[in-house]
Amino acid sequence: MPLGMRQRLSLAVAMVHKPELLILDEPTSGVDPVARDDFWRLMIALARNDRVTIFISTHFMNEAARCDRISLMHAGRVLASAAPAELVRLRGAATLEDAFIGYLSDAQHADADGAEGAGGAAADAPPDAGWLAAPLA
Repeated sequence: MPLGMRQRLSLAVAMVHKPELLILDEPTSGVDPVARDDFWRLMIALARNDRVTIFISTHFMNEAARCDRISLMHAGRVLASAAPAELVRLRGAATLEDAFIGYLSDAQHADADGAEGAGGAAADAPPDAGWLAAPLA
């Protein structure tokens, strides 16, 4: 079965029980542009109409830009988290990809200097931010 069809089937199986939460890892990899757009329309409808919370991992900044809120991560660490437009604005960047590269560069310099955090948007959420951190083994 082609990868695009497997991705669609996986999403259909995940939706059978009408979950309140979906966690999807690279759900549009190997999918053609039309199917990718259809997928994102469905994700937006699920979030807006059915109130499904959706966590999506992606390397495509144009996909991340469609989300209400994103976390830019590197090496298992959150570099910054906010609405895509806010991350771009806070960084003074032209695009979300440029913002990510800037946050990543800061993190790499901080790592080289032995410092914690990346600067810019808060990398560590305050205790009342509604975040849940869970180590994955």
